[in-house]
This record gives sequence, C-alpha cells and structure tokens, in this order.
Amino acid sequence: MLQNRKHLKELIGRDDGYHFTKNLHGTPAYWESTLKDLFAMIKQLGIPTWFCIFSAADRRWKEITTAMLKQRGKSIPSNINWKMHCDIIASKNV
Repeated sequence: MLQNRKHLKELIGRDDGYHFTKNLHGTPAYWESTLKDLFAMIKQLGIPTWFCIFSAADRRWKEITTAMLKQRGKSIPSNINWKMHCDIIASKNV
C-alpha cells in the first residue's frame, strides 16, 4: 500500500493518513473531530448552562452514624468497622 507511490500521493493529498486517527483518543484528528461535534451541539442546542452537583461524603462522617444510632435508641459501639458503618447508612430509616 505505502510502496505504491501513486497511492501514497493520493493518501497525502486527501489527508487520509491524518483522518484515519480521528477515533484514537488524544490524536489531533480526534480533538478536531470532537471540537466540530462541540460546535455543532452549541449551534443546535445553544450555549450550555453550567451546573455543579455536590454530594456529601456521608460514609466518611462518623457523626451521621452516631446520629442515626441515637435516633434508633441504640448504643454507639466504640470499635465500629467500615462494613457496620456502611450498613447503618444504607438502612436509610431516618
């Protein structure tokens, strides 16, 4: 394929040697294609509205576990392990 000069000249002339990489993440052809998709979306849908979603790391807060156990009238174990902590939060009876 690349040994045929005529075929190689056609590949270079049509930029086929560049555009076949548009599905490979990180290549210039990929980012060019992605940019064109982005511009098409903006043209069709309008300028995007930015929003942020924040969530609490509820499984990392021992205070939540303490409050949930107090609400249930149970004692708070001093050596609570990760599985117990996750099970208490997953029970969701607040």
